[in-house]
Amino acid sequence: MGVVGAPIGGHHHMALPPNVRIHIPKYEEGSESDNHIILCTIPEYGRVLFIDDQVQFVESDEYLYHESLVHPAMTTQGNPKDVLIIGGGDGLALREVLKWPVKRVDLVDIDQDVVNLGKHELKDLNSNAFSDTRVRVFINDGREFLEKVDKRYDVIIIDSTDPEADERASRLFSKEFYLIARQKLKPDGVLVTQASACESLTFSRIYKTLSSVFPFVRPYCVNIQSIGRVGFILASNFHDPLSVTYVPPLQTKVYNLIFHKQLFEKQPIIRYDASIITDSNPIKQTYFFSAKLDNDERIIKIIRVNIEEGRVRRKGYLAITNKRFLLADVDGVYSFTSLSVTKEALYELGIAFILYLFLIFLALLVNKMVVWIVSLLGIILSISLGLPLTWNKLRVSGVAEFYKSNFRWTIEGGERTESRAFSAIIWSNEISSKELTLLKPR
Repeated sequence: MGVVGAPIGGHHHMALPPNVRIHIPKYEEGSESDNHIILCTIPEYGRVLFIDDQVQFVESDEYLYHESLVHPAMTTQGNPKDVLIIGGGDGLALREVLKWPVKRVDLVDIDQDVVNLGKHELKDLNSNAFSDTRVRVFINDGREFLEKVDKRYDVIIIDSTDPEADERASRLFSKEFYLIARQKLKPDGVLVTQASACESLTFSRIYKTLSSVFPFVRPYCVNIQSIGRVGFILASNFHDPLSVTYVPPLQTKVYNLIFHKQLFEKQPIIRYDASIITDSNPIKQTYFFSAKLDNDERIIKIIRVNIEEGRVRRKGYLAITNKRFLLADVDGVYSFTSLSVTKEALYELGIAFILYLFLIFLALLVNKMVVWIVSLLGIILSISLGLPLTWNKLRVSGVAEFYKSNFRWTIEGGERTESRAFSAIIWSNEISSKELTLLKPR
């Protein structure tokens, strides 16, 4: 889960504590995560997980989110035995599901590295949920899994990242997806989804889309101190959560019958002019990491890159939009106001040529032909070895508006935007000459 643009503690700014611990998970050999994952420990909040710069959970109050996501749907169904969780690779929603006498839980997450985090670094927080013999884990796109799976579920839980910040997640909120989910629910099954920020346009669109597929659809919201007011929507062909009169005894911190009824007492504001979400009319991506996109801006392509600045090398993401060039890394997002892009190979050839001219001049001064010959051979050798290594590298420099990442802003405080010079080499096998021309602002 994640709430786009929601700072920890509302608008609370923290000075960098001396004992903040930062963990960037290492990729397993042979795997390459599509997400930028950071797990840090902050004294005031405990562990905080960021995926692509969006807060996924905060240890101090994650139970409020996960109990509110899982238990209303489980209680409304009444006797859940087969449960599907889409997303939730951290294992926290899984922990709550396993408090029920279920027979089997299928967890589908697209990112192996998030699941590895849940299995290892977070196993104390999720009560070692992945070791339960009732659990089956599938590394797959949730929608593709649901299309192909040959079984029906009592409860389907959508615990994805926010669709406004993840284009892939938006495929889990369309009418086409909900029609598939309805087919894979048992007749008395229940679906629940996190639905972005409460009473946002996205929240209203998800509600209206679910209402076009299911007869019983109930929205509800929960105030969570660390990430704000979060929306959820529950849907079913058969059950209405308003009719619940009994909650079994569960080892929960806040969820009980009174809490359940309070969730559905007050109807959140729904914008009835909101359009139904379809594959052809999806939820618009409004954020790229920390940077908010303009209303008429759309991302054309996102490419994973390596960034080399000075002697520091780090992973990053290059986004090409119809308006600008964005480069994100762990520190934040560079949105270029002025930009120059050259092939690193051409740059190095130019340096080699200048060096060669200097050596010729030196050879003429000392009148030593051997200096000229050795210099020529050395330059030819360095070019032949260097060109293959630099051919896919771009030298990028310019002035950028810098959006400090949620991660950095959380632990350091201070302003989120500033002007900053940027000069680095980015490398990717996917960058074509066509994309290179798009990097130059019009």
